Amino acid sequence: MSLARVAARRRLGPVRRCPTSALGALPPRRQSRMAGCADVASWRHRDPARSAPQPVRRGRPRSRRDPRPGPGMLRWTMLDEHGALRRYVRRLPPPVLDVVRETAFRAAIRPSDVFLVGHPKSGNTWLAYMLAIALRGGDREGRVTMANLKTVIPWIHGDHPTEVLKSKSLPNPRIFRQHAPTYPDLYPNTIYVVRDPRSVLVSLYHHYLVRSEDQRMTLGAFVDKYMTDDVDAFDWRPVRWDKQVSEWLERASRASVFMLSYEALHQDRVRVLGRVGEFCGATIPEGAIELAARRGRFEAMRSEEGRVGAEPYLVDFGDDYRATEGNWFVRDGRIDGWKDELPPRARRAIEGEFRPLMDELGYRPLD
Repeated sequence: MSLARVAARRRLGPVRRCPTSALGALPPRRQSRMAGCADVASWRHRDPARSAPQPVRRGRPRSRRDPRPGPGMLRWTMLDEHGALRRYVRRLPPPVLDVVRETAFRAAIRPSDVFLVGHPKSGNTWLAYMLAIALRGGDREGRVTMANLKTVIPWIHGDHPTEVLKSKSLPNPRIFRQHAPTYPDLYPNTIYVVRDPRSVLVSLYHHYLVRSEDQRMTLGAFVDKYMTDDVDAFDWRPVRWDKQVSEWLERASRASVFMLSYEALHQDRVRVLGRVGEFCGATIPEGAIELAARRGRFEAMRSEEGRVGAEPYLVDFGDDYRATEGNWFVRDGRIDGWKDELPPRARRAIEGEFRPLMDELGYRPLD
């Protein structure tokens, strides 16, 4: 069954509303100004012209009495023309700060924005790399690399809208990447990449070895930790494969979500990239997709990683590199490579835990 049909069979779920009760912690003056607003979104829409983010001003350091933000502080000017929220942003309790961040995110996104989402190690970076090349007309000058991918398709970390705010100069459609979406119901358009969980966990294990430098961890023990949500392979703990995929299959039945399988992309890169470009509403020059697909071969990507590195393994996005010979970010990319590495006990644990969803998506167990 195709991913589109699987998504269509999912029941519709309620649309999450932005909580307003937490705004009671704002100063009384702000509460009075917001009287009569149904939610934070209606407050913002009182004057759409004031929702555009303002450039950061450079110059002398701000005095302690000057409430205006300095270069390193997120500009909240879009939320309040008088700067009242800026005075309190550092003192806001977490529930209120969450509302402010969500409001800033609402103000920053465009209807044409596309968010590339997927469980870690599902092919998100691979797809983003080829998309970046295609969107740059095939990138005949070779400016797009595995190391500077974020300059074309930014990476959003956590729940901070900073990357969206900093991407004003990017042309439409802007594409953002995020493994753990914080505001998924606010995404205008989403590409969700799904991959066989057995391949995901093998690839995630190798990523864990590089990021943690814990060479004593075995693949079997890693799978056991993952099943109990006890894996810290990044700066955060990824949501389990079955939970995240189920959530996005449901969302695809009621929102603009393009469900894409890693296996389909592996089988025909040119055709799938063309469909993705149509979904994004991008104007891609003739021949650009073929050039992107050619550079998206794993051999070519591995060679490029050897020359300039790959973004996820750069230390603080600098020159130091985490990967070592034999443990590169770009591996072989085979669909069934898990058969050679996954111990039988770990494989049975994955198939037993994820069996219903794997059957629904066409990932068949060996037994």
